[in-house]
Amino acid sequence: MKKYAIIIIFLSTISSKAIAQENKTNQTTEMTVSSDTYSVSALVADDASKEVYELMNKATNSVGEGDLNTALEKYINPIIKVFEQEYKNKYTLMYSARSSQESIIYSLEMLVVHGIPIDKKKLSNVYRIPYVFAKAFYAKGSVNISLGRINLGRKALEKAITLAPRNSLFLSELGYTYQVDEKFTEAMEIYEKALSGAEHSPDTEKKREKGRALRGIGYSLIELNRLDEAEEKYQQALAINPSDGKSLNELKYIKNLRQKNVGNK
Repeated sequence: MKKYAIIIIFLSTISSKAIAQENKTNQTTEMTVSSDTYSVSALVADDASKEVYELMNKATNSVGEGDLNTALEKYINPIIKVFEQEYKNKYTLMYSARSSQESIIYSLEMLVVHGIPIDKKKLSNVYRIPYVFAKAFYAKGSVNISLGRINLGRKALEKAITLAPRNSLFLSELGYTYQVDEKFTEAMEIYEKALSGAEHSPDTEKKREKGRALRGIGYSLIELNRLDEAEEKYQQALAINPSDGKSLNELKYIKNLRQKNVGNK
């Protein structure tokens, strides 16, 4: 845990001048993230084929139309098959990031976890793979959850999180599976990770993902009868988005619970 704390502190000191440079090599691209004091390199795996992105677009459309089984069997699973054939057995220490900030974090964390000194040495065994593959596992998880197959959904989400450990979207969806199983302490812990991960989410998603994580924590706290703490989380969600109807409704629910508890005394 201390090593991770060091990373977090270091990341907060990276200057706004941090850049990602990519220079073509034979089969991969080298990504170097630089600051005033550090230069961390990783390899970027070849981009996914055009067909893979087309499959993801079709999956998204099928889900939007409510045709979940088609989305899963015809589009999502084939993307995962490509991952397993072309990436899983080819690369080690893979990660999949939505933003340059996530790339920095994953590269540094892999250095620490695997005992590689953080210096200016290049990393020949850390690969950033296309985000579409992590997204495919997330989509498989979400579709299975919508079909009532919670355990299958959870397993797919765990694979997505293996590729993107701090992805707030993935973590919140995983937390939901534990709420369905009424494992509220476990759910709350995962939502806490989602809240922390949202600090590194793309700017366009940051507020939304923070709000979802806070609501997830709040819901779990209600179920654990920790109403004061739950209320605080929903107030924090409203501070991010004052028109958050879900948080407003939960605050009303907390108020009703308190009145009911007083009446039962």
